[in-house]
Amino acid sequence: SVSQGEMVVKRWRELGEFLITKYNDGYVKDEKGRPRSLGYSLEWLKEVLKSKPEQFKLPTWGEEKKDGRLH
Repeated sequence: SVSQGEMVVKRWRELGEFLITKYNDGYVKDEKGRPRSLGYSLEWLKEVLKSKPEQFKLPTWGEEKKDGRLH
C-alpha cells in the first residue's frame, strides 16, 4: 500500500541521516555522541597519494609558485 511505501522511504531516510551523522568526515560518534577518529587504512592513503601526488606535495621554502610569488 501507499502508506507502507511511505513508511519504508521514511525509515531509509532516517537510516541514511543516522549513518552520515555517525560516520561523517572519518569520525565515529560513540553511544554518548562523542566523536572518535578512526583514521584511514595505510592502503587507502597510499592509493590516494598515488592517484593525486601533486595535491599533497608540500612547497619548499623559497620555491616560486606558479603565480610567481615565493612561499
